[in-house]
Amino acid sequence: MKRINWSIWLPMLAIILLTIEVLMEFVISDQASWSRFLSSIKETNPNGWLIIPAMIISGIIIGAPRISKHKFGRRVSVATGLIFIGFSLFFITRMTLFYYGLNESLNYFTAKEDIKNGKIRFYTYGQMHYSSDKEYYAIDSLEKSYGYEVIDAGGGTPGLEIYNDVVEDYLTKIHGKNWRDGFNRKIDSIYKSSNSSQRKIDN
Repeated sequence: MKRINWSIWLPMLAIILLTIEVLMEFVISDQASWSRFLSSIKETNPNGWLIIPAMIISGIIIGAPRISKHKFGRRVSVATGLIFIGFSLFFITRMTLFYYGLNESLNYFTAKEDIKNGKIRFYTYGQMHYSSDKEYYAIDSLEKSYGYEVIDAGGGTPGLEIYNDVVEDYLTKIHGKNWRDGFNRKIDSIYKSSNSSQRKIDN
């Protein structure tokens, strides 16, 4: 059985993982175009690029001691590959946790689970103002007619935004891609009716 040449395969794996990491940053940063992505790279703090030569130097230092019978070049190649792999896996894991909000109670997967259990909710934050109880109950009734309820979470987090995006996608599949247009028209009608009633009371 032919032995695996780690001095070749580890650097190749490191390059693949680095490529995945860069592509993930491209997706997560929501760049509208490749030119914008390249522009953001140019604007990166130059000190941030020092980590790459630092990892290469670390690989040379770690591979320098003759701790095995392999040649110096092979030891350095394996050590450098392992360092780059560890670096890439760390950032890929961190970006995955951020992208799906997995480090928070509200995230992509809890939204999917809630939808599966029939709990269709939008979480909001900040003080909501209503001109009257009638306006509040009218809006609450409208939201429930579309199959969801709104819950005040107290504060915004990336996971909350991801959760709401999943719910929005679900409701779009249920009501159609332009459902928000009809919903907003009804909201405007409620506000106008409430303001009209308020003016009558003031008079």
